[in-house]
Amino acid sequence: MKCRFTGFGIIYVRVGPCFRHDTGSLRGRLFSSAIMSDIRKLLSYSFSKGKQGGNDDKDASKKAEKRKADQRSYDKTKRKRLLKTSWLSEFDWAIYDEHENALFCRICKRFPTLRDPDSSLVKGIRENYRKETVKFHRKSIKHIKCIEHEHVLRKPHTSKIVQSAQKADEKNSPVYEKLFNTAYYVAIEGVPMTQFPKLLELQEKNGVNIGSNYRNNHACSDFIESIAENLKSVATKDFENARFISILSDGSTDKSVQEQEIVYVRYVDASGHVCTKLADIVALDHGHSQGVKAGIFKGLETVGMTEEVISNKLIGIDTDGASVNMGSKSGAVKLIIDNVKTYKGNACQNYITVVHCVAHNLELAVCDAKKDCAYLKRFEEVLKGSFPFYYYPLKKRRELFEIANNLDQQLKHFGGIQQIRWVASQNRALKALLDNLEITCIHLEGIAHKSDENGAKAKGYLNELKTDRFLRFLNFLIDWTDLLSDLSKIFQV
Repeated sequence: MKCRFTGFGIIYVRVGPCFRHDTGSLRGRLFSSAIMSDIRKLLSYSFSKGKQGGNDDKDASKKAEKRKADQRSYDKTKRKRLLKTSWLSEFDWAIYDEHENALFCRICKRFPTLRDPDSSLVKGIRENYRKETVKFHRKSIKHIKCIEHEHVLRKPHTSKIVQSAQKADEKNSPVYEKLFNTAYYVAIEGVPMTQFPKLLELQEKNGVNIGSNYRNNHACSDFIESIAENLKSVATKDFENARFISILSDGSTDKSVQEQEIVYVRYVDASGHVCTKLADIVALDHGHSQGVKAGIFKGLETVGMTEEVISNKLIGIDTDGASVNMGSKSGAVKLIIDNVKTYKGNACQNYITVVHCVAHNLELAVCDAKKDCAYLKRFEEVLKGSFPFYYYPLKKRRELFEIANNLDQQLKHFGGIQQIRWVASQNRALKALLDNLEITCIHLEGIAHKSDENGAKAKGYLNELKTDRFLRFLNFLIDWTDLLSDLSKIFQV
């Protein structure tokens, strides 16, 4: 008899042929009984081992899961992944900056307008280096665009755009030039893009060949975007070649009450001319000094100026006198200078000149000087009151135009005077009031007799406008602001 166990606890029994038919004899019965006893023992043993083996499998599975959990916890808390130098040769665009102790993408850093600002290799990997992260960056769309752009710069004739342009019919080039020029006019003059097709129709009526394609506002938007990218690339190259720069910034709010920061860069070009160019208009996340500083750096980064580049070239900062900018302890200017000083090797970091906007200082000086004039308060009340009195009601403005036409005079635009405003705009508002004085008095006389609120206001304004003191003071302010407006414009250049 032969017995064999399998992996699943099944027993195969093979009995020799010499005993197969001898069950009737005593020897055969005894042998059969012995075989059955052995089989029962073997079956009992195999089932017990199978059950024990199932428990062993469960224990092994639990141990494997525990090992994986421990490994994940170790990777997150204690493990430090080091940078392998072999990666720098495998990924030739990856560079290690010893000053910042970080791994960057060389190509993406070169093209700030194309790269992904949220990418790890754009911000810089400073710890826990993972090869998977570098591989993921290699496959990203923005990185691929940067590589293609660099390839085009090295070999311009291989660019798809250049190849397409070479294959295009030469007679279309003048047409595209007219389309781009028209789109540029729309952008510069602030004309709505919906007027772009009508401007093309007007040119076509005047005999200009405009073609039949790209005659909609969407094409106008694409043209303007292309022009803007080209101008920004030119500015980026100029900033890169400049030895030193100064930053000019100012804040405001748009129509959606979103705080914006406009950033300019002033530099001396290769021919020795002082140039001032727009870097960017940035929407601020916060209006405090940290938010303003972050917005300025973000605007400069769009034209290829990283914090390290700024630290090596910055020699001047110009802002208004608001405490959020000029605060001596935590103002945005102070934070920028402190950030620049963190980069060693900058010879100019101790000689950065901070300028409180001179034109803004002039406005503050004018406001301080006005406080000593008692009559000025009454004069400004009349001037400020006449602006909303005539600017918003369309009926009153239409009546003024009718009076101006009858007198054969041109009605000037009424302007308001704010507490702090450029002197040049105050000068224009004063001159408009003097030019419109006769028309305004005739109109006020026509409604002063009414018993409603407008009649009472008109009577009060009329009585003041006709006084000798008001007329003398009006002419004096015009002469005074003529001089100051020229000075203010010089400071703004």
